[in-house]
Amino acid sequence: MNGRLQIDSGKYKGAAVRDFLLELTMLDGRLLIKTLRGQALGGNVSATGSTIDFGPSRPKFNLRAKLDRIELSDVLSLRGGEVGKKISGRGSMDLSADG
Repeated sequence: MNGRLQIDSGKYKGAAVRDFLLELTMLDGRLLIKTLRGQALGGNVSATGSTIDFGPSRPKFNLRAKLDRIELSDVLSLRGGEVGKKISGRGSMDLSADG
């Protein structure tokens, strides 16, 4: 199975998302996120190369994500409440998680 989703612009929980692209492949119970990228939260977000293995035992995942120059108040506003209004600034993060 192969899939592709492209969105020029939209919103998620009130946050603007532009140039979103998701390309994935599923083969033998293993999901590969070939491309996941977009402009969101005032910066760039990507998780290209992440995998989820739905094999015979418990699912295993390998997440690789990068947040580049995102607006911290936009991230905190996704959770609701007033915290997002009290913090300002930009940040970047490389995330790797296996499980």
